[in-house]
Amino acid sequence: MTQQRYRALAEWPPMATALVFLGAYAWQVVGRIDGAGADWLDGVMWVTWCVFVLDYAANLWLAENRRQWLGPEPARAGDRGLAVLPALAVAVPGPKGGGHR
Repeated sequence: MTQQRYRALAEWPPMATALVFLGAYAWQVVGRIDGAGADWLDGVMWVTWCVFVLDYAANLWLAENRRQWLGPEPARAGDRGLAVLPALAVAVPGPKGGGHR
């Protein structure tokens, strides 16, 4: 499978995943959900992050020139790591034992 074929097949799932993440995040933050409901929403957000990581890894794996796909300066690919900072907010326990509650 080529990267172009993968992108054609996998265009909508990441978009739907982003909407699910946005809904879960907004529901948890705006609704100030605690307890089991918050744990369930944390699980949903972790699953969406896993989908994003798998999509990123698949694109990287299928790229003909991985260095070029990462960008003109592969050493700065770590800048893309900034995108995972919101996931750390879910992972780092807060005062109530949860992420960003």
